[in-house]
Amino acid sequence: MGYRPPKGVPPPQLQGKRTGRPRGSRNYARAWRDCLWGHEHRNDPFALPPTGAARLWQSFASRYPDALEAWLEEVGLLSGPPPVVPLSEEGEDLLAVVRHVLHKPGSEDRTHQQRNIREWKKAHPSKFLNLLMRLEREEEKREWRRQRNRRRA
Repeated sequence: MGYRPPKGVPPPQLQGKRTGRPRGSRNYARAWRDCLWGHEHRNDPFALPPTGAARLWQSFASRYPDALEAWLEEVGLLSGPPPVVPLSEEGEDLLAVVRHVLHKPGSEDRTHQQRNIREWKKAHPSKFLNLLMRLEREEEKREWRRQRNRRRA
């Protein structure tokens, strides 16, 4: 076995060369992401937090929204209040909702049904695709029956 220097001392062949990240430098992107998620979902009690830290930030943001918003603006992570889009209670055709969730981003959700299907898609992607295939097959059958009935009439 070769020479193994003590901990914290670089081996002679690496002296003067940068290896790895410097001590004390860290990436806080995950923490900021949780903080911003909590701020954006502070008024939504049905939102499913992606992490425990996001749940804590959501709780903090719902209790002290002005303080958190001022702090986020101060550190430059917020360019203004997040857009609040009221969701409609209207029901849609399930196939239309599933297609909407599949093809459009979450920011374009306009009903609770769309939001719920989107959360379900994140939790169960294979079941979501099976549902889509089943609904499209049923739609094709309905269309085929309509055409057949038109021809008979």
